[in-house]
Amino acid sequence: KQLMFGINRRRLEAALWFLAAPVVFFREAAFGGAFFHHEAWMHSFATRAWWFEQLKNGHFALWSSGMFAGYPLFAESQTAPLYPTTFALFTLLPPTLAFAWDVILHFAWAGFGLYRLARLLGTRHTSALFAGTMYAYSAFLVTHLSDFNLLAGAAWMPWIVWGTLGALRGRKAHAVVLAIGWTLLSLAPHPNGTIFAAIAMLFTLVTAALGGGYGLRGYLRALYATGAGLLAGAIQTVATFSLLRETERSAGTNEAFRSLGSLPPWNLLHGALPNLQGTPRLDTWYGGLDWTLYAETCFYFGVSAIPCVCVGLFFLRGRVPLALATGAALSFAIMIGRYGLAWEAVSALPLLDATRIPGRFALPFLLCIAILAGRGIDATVRRRSRRALAVAGAITIALVLLAIGAQANWGTPGEALRAASSEGSALANDWEARLARWENEQTLDRLHAIVFACAGIGILALFTYIRYAVPLRYAPIAILSLDLILWGRSWNPVIDPALLADSPPAIEALEPLDHAPRFARRDIDEIRSLRPARDRVDPLTPGWDVRDHAREKSKPGPRNENEYATAAWSLSPNVTLLYGAESAEGFTPLIPAAWREWVGLPAAIPGVPMPAYTGRMIDLLGVDAVLSSRTGAPLPGGLFLARNRNPMPRARLSVRWRSEQNRANLLGALHAGDHDPRAITFVDRAPALPGAPSFQGPPFAGATDRALPLTIPGPNKRLVEVDRSGLVVLAETYDPGWRVTDPAGETVDALQADGLFLAFPAGAPGTYEAQYRPAWFHRGLMLSGAGLLLLVLRFVLPARPPRPPKHEPAAFKDAALIGAAPHPPRFESASLAPVGVALLLLLASGGVVKQRDWAEAWRARTIDHAAAASWSENGLASLRAGAHAPALQALE
Repeated sequence: KQLMFGINRRRLEAALWFLAAPVVFFREAAFGGAFFHHEAWMHSFATRAWWFEQLKNGHFALWSSGMFAGYPLFAESQTAPLYPTTFALFTLLPPTLAFAWDVILHFAWAGFGLYRLARLLGTRHTSALFAGTMYAYSAFLVTHLSDFNLLAGAAWMPWIVWGTLGALRGRKAHAVVLAIGWTLLSLAPHPNGTIFAAIAMLFTLVTAALGGGYGLRGYLRALYATGAGLLAGAIQTVATFSLLRETERSAGTNEAFRSLGSLPPWNLLHGALPNLQGTPRLDTWYGGLDWTLYAETCFYFGVSAIPCVCVGLFFLRGRVPLALATGAALSFAIMIGRYGLAWEAVSALPLLDATRIPGRFALPFLLCIAILAGRGIDATVRRRSRRALAVAGAITIALVLLAIGAQANWGTPGEALRAASSEGSALANDWEARLARWENEQTLDRLHAIVFACAGIGILALFTYIRYAVPLRYAPIAILSLDLILWGRSWNPVIDPALLADSPPAIEALEPLDHAPRFARRDIDEIRSLRPARDRVDPLTPGWDVRDHAREKSKPGPRNENEYATAAWSLSPNVTLLYGAESAEGFTPLIPAAWREWVGLPAAIPGVPMPAYTGRMIDLLGVDAVLSSRTGAPLPGGLFLARNRNPMPRARLSVRWRSEQNRANLLGALHAGDHDPRAITFVDRAPALPGAPSFQGPPFAGATDRALPLTIPGPNKRLVEVDRSGLVVLAETYDPGWRVTDPAGETVDALQADGLFLAFPAGAPGTYEAQYRPAWFHRGLMLSGAGLLLLVLRFVLPARPPRPPKHEPAAFKDAALIGAAPHPPRFESASLAPVGVALLLLLASGGVVKQRDWAEAWRARTIDHAAAASWSENGLASLRAGAHAPALQALE
């Protein structure tokens, strides 16, 4: 080993490269800009910024009134406030800069982890650098920056495999990293990221068992580290599973939801031409109903890397490459989702039945492919096989030509579209300009694919025909980096942080209140509901700029999304947390079933619900103002604000109530047309209040809305001043974690009022305290303490050194690649047979069983189909807005 100041020089070189690369890749965000992706901004950023603001004020927030009129935000796993880098960065830096560097560090950690894993499996230093770069800047990670917890799972997955292999060999440092990895995956859990890491570890253990050479102690060591690590992170996972039980996800999901994000098999061509059907980044995507289909099914890893992968598969000899090829093949079989049979079997397993997007199995697929690419470079340098080069070059060129041909087939407008686009209408003129721009972008995409495919083949040709020279050893990394940077450099838009800091007009328009204002949204032309290929600002594109509103209003047709200075103007769920306001809804995959039932939404709802609130709902929720695209006082951006002049008080006293234990009957009575919430309160059970009044005779107005003084010392506590006996109702969502005490300190029974809200009986005047102290927090805290104790006992305190394995396992000593054998074995095509046959059978069976799905999906990929869908959506949107002339024009 070459050491410099006691540090391994090559590891230091790799660490510096993987730290510098994301700083260059995300340079605007690294030096003061703010990432502005729709989901990242609404979900990860807004909730974390709010949580750490509470922490700076001395509050460890378990509850937030800013979502769903009350929500256990700590239990929502993707907030992840205890994740170490998140905790440190958000505590020390401004929120926008903290989020940016959290992302940057995880890109660095992902690349360095894949580098260490590739080195452990026998790959050369520069080839491992190539593999790490390919993995870290593949399309999967670049397009999933918005989903930070999934990014964390992707960053830790190589380390989980690395730690497992080392723990099997008795290496203490590896076992420690394995335990830490599982702890941190528990503190920032994501269903896909955590499950993929578990599958990768299980696959590693099975492969190692089949290879032999490890004793039982090695497996027990790996399992101990995993169990202790998971236990140490229980403070978050126990909370998340408790919340999960209160949502529809706990009962699993239907097949349509689970298969959302299936990879069409022909999208393999996206590996050579990622923008085969346009890209949301440039507002040219026409390959499906939503831009998310692009992001969830894009696995581009650089066309320049395809020849390296082909060479790695050509020399498929030994347990390591065969295991990698098998893992890649199985992952791809699952990635195609509804187009095959593998996903139907896999999604029936526990935990997986509550997840979706099979295309996300691109993550383990890319891990295997990246290491195979690194081994392909090694094989080229050592073997210098002209046959392997010829096969790799032919496959790469064939894929590029097929992709270009498919693009010409899908992306050439038909005569009907050309004729319609020349009619002179505003919509037709827009499409004429759009088609011209798309043709230019397609030309650039094809040129990119051809140039970098030739560059990838050319560098392998140099290694084959010319002796390996030191100056050329970094050439593949440079070519791949340029390839991926040119493709993904603007995928994640960056804006001025001041645009996020300024309060939206809706909040500024409200007069000062004695509490945080609560908003509801009704009839909003939400950007996420817009279909592709429309005149819109896509959530994934850097188009949230301040525009000339007078000029925009002169255009016919719907224009709401084009007038927002920032998307905050529409008060998207969760973003109100950034401005000291609250929302009656929220953005999360874990939507409480009680809230969903109460607002009348069906079980299958998106992550951004928009219920059709009634006037009674608005009043009961304590909503101060309603934002819409239709009625109210006009605001900038085509929005309107209606002030609610008489909402229910945030804390009120009810002297008339009726208990109803059957929830269906209770909701039916609440939603009945003649129900007056100010006359009577429904509770889920009779309150334990001596001499409590009950409902007798017809209700009378004003029996349930007497305002009480309410003090909010922090997010987890409410203090209510009561001057007479009755039922106290808060405009705060009920949760079993609420604990109520009377002025004497005695516990009072917490009830659910009007199907959603926290209530409690008050038998005597005084100050009542409602505090959110859920059992899951104390349970998780104790389990985490036990896990940390187990880690200290096993890995910190001195112990006797482990016994070395009896012989070097084949998984670490691959004679076919490292050249340990005096006569390396020849390539045997039969070694490809198990992988190829299994994959072909899965695809063939899927093609027969899912023939209709394949045909419909194929037809839906054309630009003509996208145009028809777009014009129909424009017409319907205009019709809903009352613009009948543009609607008729578009529909004709």
